[in-house]
Amino acid sequence: MDNDLNLFKAANVHDKLGHSNCPALKYPIMRFFQENKTEVFEIDHNGEKFEMFEGMRVYIERNGRPFNYLKSVRHLNRTREENLKEEETNDN
Repeated sequence: MDNDLNLFKAANVHDKLGHSNCPALKYPIMRFFQENKTEVFEIDHNGEKFEMFEGMRVYIERNGRPFNYLKSVRHLNRTREENLKEEETNDN
């Protein structure tokens, strides 16, 4: 682990890395994972927490749903449809 961290630090010593307003250098974690061919989940959200969490759920379950006493997919879909109908009603 120590060697990996040292390699990461050595590869990221450029002064333009990190946010310019930060008092200390912050390593771009997303870049680290992309360079090491690890899939990165990016999501835009407009304040709708339900849709944001649904997007994360879909991403996490993309290779199959874990069966650890969670609600069924049918129940989740029904809840999602009800939520979308409610949003449409509130928008009109």
